[in-house]
Amino acid sequence: MFKAYARDLELAIDENCGEIVSLKLKNTERCVENSPIFVCRFRDKDGECYYLKSSEAKEIKTLNQALEFKKFDGDFSCLTVEVYISGGENISWKASVLGVPSGYVLEYLEMPKIILPSLCDNDQNGGKILFNYNEGMIVTNENELPRYEPEFPYSGAYFTFPAKVCSQFIAYLYDDVGLYVGAHDPKRAFKGIDFHPFGDGILMEIRLYSGASYGEGFKTDYPIVWQVCSNEWQSAAEIYRTWFESNLPRGIVPTKENKALPKWYEDLPLVVT
Repeated sequence: MFKAYARDLELAIDENCGEIVSLKLKNTERCVENSPIFVCRFRDKDGECYYLKSSEAKEIKTLNQALEFKKFDGDFSCLTVEVYISGGENISWKASVLGVPSGYVLEYLEMPKIILPSLCDNDQNGGKILFNYNEGMIVTNENELPRYEPEFPYSGAYFTFPAKVCSQFIAYLYDDVGLYVGAHDPKRAFKGIDFHPFGDGILMEIRLYSGASYGEGFKTDYPIVWQVCSNEWQSAAEIYRTWFESNLPRGIVPTKENKALPKWYEDLPLVVT
């Protein structure tokens, strides 16, 4: 069993099947059912989709703080996916995808995937979701928020960043504790940040679009972070804000110092509803 530890957080992965089998927050099991660590979606030159899961690899090796997945079926027999997992203050995830066949493009990598309880309106053991859709919301019933799978042409209703999702994180808030899930990507690349019903629970999902061409590999140069927070939404937001203020977008300046804006702009009243 591959394990990683952070403050009040314990993760267990069965390296024999490539699935997350346990997630404990403050010594309490929170995982509803096993889930693959990752899912890759490829497209061929005719636009057909092909999905590969970590659990479908015929060879899985443990390499220090990494798991290596090889020998997938069909045209993907030479594909290698490495997932790097480290602990400490939080659990940090990175990944690389190498050996992509020349006739295929890696459209996206979903990682890590975790299935948590249905929300509190539907499960007495469930919590709430802090979701940064539009101006942000607290969701207590996963069935009341319509979900649209992102496809071309783009729709403004998709749960993608930077677009309707305004920040690169999501959080699950129990009565006693919270789980922060954030992409600490200083380049702020296009990605999906989502949750939806799955099996007996809800699936928390970070989707990383590669931007690669046919036959090209993909590697994350930033971590996906799991961190324990309190059961208040402000605690999760503060984790992201602390990272954000240390990784401001290039060229950003305070409104009063921005010479490109007219003087009247800084005098506009702020209205909070």
